[in-house]
Amino acid sequence: MKIDDIELSQENETCCICWEVIICPPTNPLFSCNHFNLMHTDCAKNLQNCPLCREASIIHINSINNEYEIRILCRFCIFLVTILTMLFVLY
Repeated sequence: MKIDDIELSQENETCCICWEVIICPPTNPLFSCNHFNLMHTDCAKNLQNCPLCREASIIHINSINNEYEIRILCRFCIFLVTILTMLFVLY
């Protein structure tokens, strides 16, 4: 039996990370698999992969893309400031 074959049921009321009772299941999935109901959002928010099936985190993938875009934007801003400074010095 694979982990993906395990059905989510009322028996699974504890977080698979901290083993505490899940009172209010998360509504926003952190992973593309169905295991997000088996863990607290606070327990899983810094994970890169689902601890049960190793599926990549949706949040982590988005944050990597955002960090890349921010780096590109910063490089462009530095380039722009350099060009403007050179033009200011020349004139």
